[in-house]
Amino acid sequence: MGLDYETLMKKYPRLVIANLSAYGEKGPEVNRPGYDTMSLWTRCGFTHDVSLINEGHYAPTLPLMGTGDIPVAMGLMAAINAALLAREKTGKGDRVALSLMGTGLWMGSQMIESTQFGHVYPKNRFTQSPVGAAYECSDGTWFNCNVVNFPKDYPNFLRLMNHAELLDDPLYNNRPNMNKPEIAEHLYKLFAAEFIKQPASYWKEQFELNDLCYEVVGTFRGALDDPTAWENDFLYKMKHENGTESVLVRPSMTSVNLGLPEYNRAPKLGEHTKEVLAEYGYSEADIDKMLADGAAVQR
Repeated sequence: MGLDYETLMKKYPRLVIANLSAYGEKGPEVNRPGYDTMSLWTRCGFTHDVSLINEGHYAPTLPLMGTGDIPVAMGLMAAINAALLAREKTGKGDRVALSLMGTGLWMGSQMIESTQFGHVYPKNRFTQSPVGAAYECSDGTWFNCNVVNFPKDYPNFLRLMNHAELLDDPLYNNRPNMNKPEIAEHLYKLFAAEFIKQPASYWKEQFELNDLCYEVVGTFRGALDDPTAWENDFLYKMKHENGTESVLVRPSMTSVNLGLPEYNRAPKLGEHTKEVLAEYGYSEADIDKMLADGAAVQR
């Protein structure tokens, strides 16, 4: 058909072509179809390895719909924009490509690469970092700490945990030792015994007073009521034709020049049938006949 890159570029040398695939452009799976839940989540290890083994029990996690499509779409958009920018400078078009699987491997690269050096997945409560884990609080809420700047933050963290004495213990006062399962398990149990004594609101206040990184473990439902999300226009309340309202999540990119874009519903299938047919020159009588004959549908 002459629609391959080489043929098209001879005729249209400034053309930018973008290709999106499930498994890349080489190998036996080149024409195999896929979705982000399969080619990205399940194939690349997320479904199996982001689960947490609890008391010896394990089940693969549920792939989250759309969470692969979004970064893939953004990556493809970045590749297209890069090609367009290069064309402005060189006058030449380009062909860019991205795949679900390749993006999934890139997203999981830190974990994937670490398996070469002794890291085993999936983890359990005692093989994860005890200073980067989630702990249950007295109100049933889970609280995730994250001590990254170890020399600066670990002393304050230990004082909050009522275990400042560990600062003088060479087994527990250095970050590399926490990679040892027996030490990680011991520390996790110590810290868990402290977190369970107070509600998440208490730990939130204490972590903020000590300038420690944390997050209260959120839920999908709770995100709809998050004041920060509303303040930043990450969420939008849409009014529907039947009088009901629902909350939708906006794309979070912003632009000073463009302002906050309108966020409207997509048209219904067949909603603009009459308008479209009229644009193509059909008369009102022609359109009415198409609708009466079932050749067209107006909703």
